[in-house]
Amino acid sequence: MAALSGSTAQLSLLTFLFLLLLIHARLNLDPSDLQALSTIQKTMGSQFHISQPAPCNTSGVFCERRLSDNTTYVLRITRLVFKSHRLDGFLSPALWRLAELK
Repeated sequence: MAALSGSTAQLSLLTFLFLLLLIHARLNLDPSDLQALSTIQKTMGSQFHISQPAPCNTSGVFCERRLSDNTTYVLRITRLVFKSHRLDGFLSPALWRLAELK
């Protein structure tokens, strides 16, 4: 019985440490996507504001986790939705730099 409770305690500790790691693991937006999004914001002027320091929390910006070239995970912009921003003008060529845009 003592061995079972020791195993349970170890499992509980490992689960706690894993959850703690998940909470503190922070993914960053891929630098090329951040640069492209900044360029898009400049062309749209005051009609579109990027949330800092977390651009993926901006309304209409959707990001997903992707494996980067150096085998770490990063966030990539996969979708942009601007339906209620009363936009006019042209689409920025920077949209083409968002490689994961669907």
